[in-house]
Amino acid sequence: MKQYDIEFVSQEVNISKSKLRYYEKHGLIKNIERDDQNNRVYNEQNIELIKLIACLRRLNVPIRKIKQNIDVNHFNDESLESILLEHKRVLKEKVEEYNAYINEIDGKLERAGVKEV
Repeated sequence: MKQYDIEFVSQEVNISKSKLRYYEKHGLIKNIERDDQNNRVYNEQNIELIKLIACLRRLNVPIRKIKQNIDVNHFNDESLESILLEHKRVLKEKVEEYNAYINEIDGKLERAGVKEV
């Protein structure tokens, strides 16, 4: 099985080496092998999981939620779909919340006679 060093994985997935170490420290990435110099070596399966974690983090899925699913079932299609649907619901709530804030600010600006450019 082909193995990759942390530098390669960092560039391949476009995340920092420190973030990879952080994910490992917090149990998102498990069973990372070490070479003779005690450097981390990753396999294809590790890289695919890291890509999934990076994608979910870009969507602001909490690490706690990602870890729960990794611990329970290593992500199957149903759990991933469930996480994404739940996260989409939360994001929509946030959009509504931010729109309410924007409307409130717009109202205050309008009452103050401030015109937007």
